[in-house]
Order: sequence, then structure tokens, then C-alpha cells
Amino acid sequence: MSSSATAAQLNLTDHAILILPFTSSLLQNPAPLFPVIANALSNAARQSFTILFSAASPTQLSGQSPGLDEKEGEKPLLYATLRDEPISNFVLFQRFLCKVYTALVYAQMRAGRPLMDVEVHFDGEEGDYAGKLFRGNSNAGKGRDGDVHVQVILAEGVSIPSHLNSLLSNLPSYTVPIPFAYDADALTHTPTNSSDSSSSVQTPASNPTASPYPVVALGGTFDHLHAAHKLLLHLALFLTTRKLIVGVMSDALLASKSDAGLVQKLPERLGEVQRFLLRLGGTYIGASSGDALPCYTEHGLSHGQGGLTPNHDLANTGRDSRSGTVAIGNKLDGRIEIAAAEITDALGPTRYDPDIQALVVSRETISGGKAVNATRREKGLGELELWVVDVIGLPPAGETNADAELEEMRGMDGVEDEKVIKEMKMGSTGIRRWIAEHAHDPSVTQDDTES
Repeated sequence: MSSSATAAQLNLTDHAILILPFTSSLLQNPAPLFPVIANALSNAARQSFTILFSAASPTQLSGQSPGLDEKEGEKPLLYATLRDEPISNFVLFQRFLCKVYTALVYAQMRAGRPLMDVEVHFDGEEGDYAGKLFRGNSNAGKGRDGDVHVQVILAEGVSIPSHLNSLLSNLPSYTVPIPFAYDADALTHTPTNSSDSSSSVQTPASNPTASPYPVVALGGTFDHLHAAHKLLLHLALFLTTRKLIVGVMSDALLASKSDAGLVQKLPERLGEVQRFLLRLGGTYIGASSGDALPCYTEHGLSHGQGGLTPNHDLANTGRDSRSGTVAIGNKLDGRIEIAAAEITDALGPTRYDPDIQALVVSRETISGGKAVNATRREKGLGELELWVVDVIGLPPAGETNADAELEEMRGMDGVEDEKVIKEMKMGSTGIRRWIAEHAHDPSVTQDDTES
């Protein structure tokens, strides 16, 4: 039973879970949720914060299986509906998710917690919900000394989904008001997506009726995994139907980075990527092989132990990995294969792998995508379709109300300098700089500077 609370009445805990409504109207315009997100993060969480988007309907309490809503019979929840047609829904979903992560980053800035671990999940995702909600911490919320203390915050009109009652019903919970009214009957009706010329991401013009992509790739440093990384990874997973290839740059490639001594080593960066994608419902492909890390070479993917142990895989996915290996090969139970591994050059497997169809990049890294296709043309390989994701902290291109929405968040958060916003969008460079500047600050705890 949750109690009603204003932001001022919420208590700071280690980890907070905010359950928000996910409707077709909010999918098109999540701006009404921004104050709720900012207030909950600022007043309820010290170390980590998870948003779970769920149906705004009391039928969620009636014992339905994850992904189904009783009122709509066999219709899946809105997120599952979007995933059924990833190409046609990509524009709409990426705009929504980018805005939500931007709101989280603004809230972190206001709260002065740039290292807070923030994450967004949806009821209807594949995978184990204990891993999603508690980051794989089996002692979360149990209240013993040394455990992670957790609370649940429910937006008005949203209940804990029935399949999560055993996980969340015994935790402290609060209901907070929402500054809007919504139509719970519109939960599974996906609005028509418009891929017009003003969109920052469109179905590629060369193939406007493209079939779903079985294999999608992306790459990056993934140092101090942050909101912008999670946005890219989630959208890449959303777009693919069978396998997601993630290239994580080797330590040698990052040696010239600013504050290079604070760059996380490859096992930590690779492990964070793998664990996040497992929480999103992916299935890791790779087998234990001594202490070797998986690496993409010109001969393909060499399977090593990676950043995961079998026990950590089990904690985050709920799958039995007592055999010491995890699944290799075909898509299992509707889940996407995750092939995350080290790359020793900027292009990784996109240079030679004919099985990849699409590449996900940010607006800041479009040039890298073009370089990939230039190399593939030289080798006689098909070019990859480039899917461009909006940058956190910047207005989506072509949206007339974007400036007003960002202005609303700027006023809400007291952030005036847009350059500061861009630098502090949870970028790895900004995070390393913050850690370096606060390394000897006695007011900053060890937990604040560890990642």
C-alpha cells in the first residue's frame, strides 16, 4: 500500500524506482512527465534511479502475464507493440526516449549528482525484472546493514504491475501527483508515425519500405556508461530483430583521451555494456574461455569470458548458467543476441562483416558512419543503413516545440548555459573531468567517485 507524497515528503534512499504511465499521447509528447522525473530523482535517490514505464490502468492488478493487458485481451502493452514494427516506430520511439533521458540528465545536474546511475525500462520488455529494477543486486531493498535501500514512487493513476508485486510490494512506496490527465484506454494504440523530411531520423530514403534488420551494429568507448550510451544501446537493440553487435574500443585506442588515467579498463567497460543490454532483455552470446576477453578480429569474433561471469549473467537475466557458458547462436525465446566485444580499430566488424545491415550512430558521429560505408564500398560489401540518434541535451531537429520544452527544463533545473548542458550530458569526458576535480573533496563520498 503506497502513501501519497509530495516531492518534499519523499525520503532520500540509495535507489529509487519511479513507475510512470506509458500511453500513446505521452509517447508523442513526454514533456508533462519532466517535472515528475526531476522532483523524484532529486528528492528520492542518492546513487541510482530507474524509470519503469507501465500501463496506466487498474487492469494491471489482475494477474496478467508480463506484456499483456487484460482489457485489451491479446493485445500487447504499448512497448511490445512498438517493438513489433521497429523501423516504422523508430522515429517516434527514439524521440521519446531521448527526451526522457534528457530530462534525467537535467535532473542530475540540478541535484549535483553527475555520477548517478540512471536507466529507463518498459513493462513489456523481455528479460528478468529483478535485474532491470535492482541492477542485479540480490540484497536490494531488504533493509539489512550494508544493503541497498530502495523505494518505489508511483505516478498517480499507475499501480505496480501484478507480475512485479513479489518484487516491489514490500518496499516503501509513495504516490506522487501528475500535472496532467491521460486516457488509460489508449494504452496499446500506437499513433501513426510520420517519417517526414523534418525528422532527424527516418526510414532510409534508399529503401523506404525496408524489412526489419536482423543484425544491427554500433561502437564506442562506453567509458563510465552514462545516459547517452544507454540511449544509443537501447535504440540499437530496439531496431534489430536477431542480433546486436557492439564494438567496445580497446584500451590502446583510448590512451590519448583527456584524463586518460581515469578511463575505465576494457573489462569494466565491456561488462557494463553487456549487463545493461542483458537488463534490456538481450541474450549474451559468448562462452567462457580462460581469462580471454571477446574481441573482433579480421577473422570474426573470438569468444572469451568477457566482462561477465556466469553468476552475473544469472543475476541479471534469470537464466540458468550453471554450465559455465551462456547461449551462443540462435535467438532464444524472442530475445536479441548480444555480441559485445573489444575492437582494436575504429571500424571493428563493420569493416568486413557482410551479415550487418544497419549501423546506429549519434548526430555527433555521422562522419564515422560514412567512413564505414566508404570502406565497405572499397571491399565490395553492401553499405549499411545509417540510423542517427538525437544527442541528449540538444533539441531534436525539425521540432517546433523543442526549444520550448528545453526552456521549460532549463527553468526547472536552474541551468542557464547551454554549453554546460552539452558538456554535462553525461559525456565520458565531462564525467572524468568531474571525478578528477572532486577526487580530494572531503564532501564527496567514495561511492560518488567510484563507477
